Amino acid sequence: MDSELELDIGDYNSFLKHIGDIKGCVKNIDKETFYESIIEPYKNDLKNAKAVLVEFEVGREVSLFEINEFMTIIHDCCPSDTSLVFGTSDKYNISINIIVCKILISGISLINNKL
Repeated sequence: MDSELELDIGDYNSFLKHIGDIKGCVKNIDKETFYESIIEPYKNDLKNAKAVLVEFEVGREVSLFEINEFMTIIHDCCPSDTSLVFGTSDKYNISINIIVCKILISGISLINNKL
C-alpha cells in the first residue's frame, strides 16, 4: 500500500467520549486469519460498541481494498449507530501477508454484554 490514512487526536477524542468499558488489542496477524484473530474474540463487544477505532500497519502487499474488506467485516458486527474510525500506515519491514492490527472498542455496556 502506498498511501497512509493517519489517525489524529480528534479521532481519539471522539472515540473516548463514550461512556462504558473499553477493550482492545494489538496483534500481528496473517491477513487470512483476520476473522479468527480479531473478530471472534471481540464479537460480543462489537455488538454493544458505541465506537470502534482500528489502526492497520501494513506492508506493500496489502491493498486498501483488503483493508476496506476488513472494515466491512467489523462494520457488519456493530450496531448501525456505532462510530467507526480507521487508519493505516505503511511499514515496509513487515513480513509478507502480516498486518499489525490495533483495535479499540469503546462504550461497551456491561449490562448489555451480559445478556
